[in-house]
Amino acid sequence: MTTRPGNVRDWVIAPQGVIAPQGVSAPQAVSAPQGLIRSDMPFTIVRFEDTPNPNAMKCWLDRPISAGPRSFRDAASAAADPIAHALFRDAEATSVLFCDDWLTVNKPPAARWPSIKARITRVLAAST
Repeated sequence: MTTRPGNVRDWVIAPQGVIAPQGVSAPQAVSAPQGLIRSDMPFTIVRFEDTPNPNAMKCWLDRPISAGPRSFRDAASAAADPIAHALFRDAEATSVLFCDDWLTVNKPPAARWPSIKARITRVLAAST
């Protein structure tokens, strides 16, 4: 499959252990990335934490987003993960790291954190 739905809510985990947009059969779906943890509830950010890098922000979540570290260095590497894909597309992420119950998002140097934080929150809230 070469196209991706525009809304993270359109993605589901099929019983065969693959990620698929709703209505797409498992043979057409993308294999689930290792370490994937998802549920039918959106993620809530418990708190944002500054990092030593002024262009990176750590986001503590209400539950695990992955079973161990998963890194996405660019939008192409995030194509198979609906949340990481949405962070690149909608929140100006330049890289994303998932690990257990937190994630780190890097932004372009010119971008401002208040706007980026709001967009990260929206992406995670839509991630059912």
